[in-house]
Amino acid sequence: MIKDLARAEYIHPSAVIIGNVTVGEGSSIWPGAVIVGDVDRVVIGRNTNIQENVVIHVSSTPTIIGDHVCIAHGAIAHACEIGDEVMVGVNATILDGAKIGAGSVIGAGAVVRENTVVPPNSLVVGVPGQIKEGHGAGPLTKGTALYYNEVARRFAQGIESFEMGDILAVVQKRIDQGE
Repeated sequence: MIKDLARAEYIHPSAVIIGNVTVGEGSSIWPGAVIVGDVDRVVIGRNTNIQENVVIHVSSTPTIIGDHVCIAHGAIAHACEIGDEVMVGVNATILDGAKIGAGSVIGAGAVVRENTVVPPNSLVVGVPGQIKEGHGAGPLTKGTALYYNEVARRFAQGIESFEMGDILAVVQKRIDQGE
C-alpha cells in the first residue's frame, strides 16, 4: 500500500486517511473526512478539496477524482470516477462504477446510481439522480476549488481567520493569470 500525501496543501488532523491514497498538489482534506484505499486505490487530483465529513472508499475498482474538484460536506464517493472541475453537492452520493464527466454538478442530496455515466457539463439532481445535460458549472467550480486552495494555504500556516475579500482577490488574480 502506498500513501502519498506530501503534495497536499492541507490535511486537517481529524481527517482519517488509510491505505493506498494519493493526494495531488494543492489539494485539501478537511475535518472529519474519511478516505480509505484498502482493497484498491484512491487518487485525488490537484487543487481538489474534500470537505468536512466526506467519505471516499473503494471496492473492486478505485476511486479516481480529478483536478479542481469540490466535494462538499457529507458527500460519499464510492469506487467511482469524477472528472476535472466537478462540484459534488452537500450529502450527495456517487456509487460504484459511476463516471462523472468534467465540469458537471452533482446537486445536494443527489444519488448517482451504480455504473451511471454522466456526460461532461451536466447537472444531476434527485434520488435517483436525473441527468440534465448542458447545465454544468466547470469554470465556477474551478474558482471555488482555487478559493479552498487559498483557505487551505492559510490554515497550513496557522492562520484560521481572514477576510473573504482578500482570498477572492488572490483567486481572481490566479484565474486572470490562466491558472
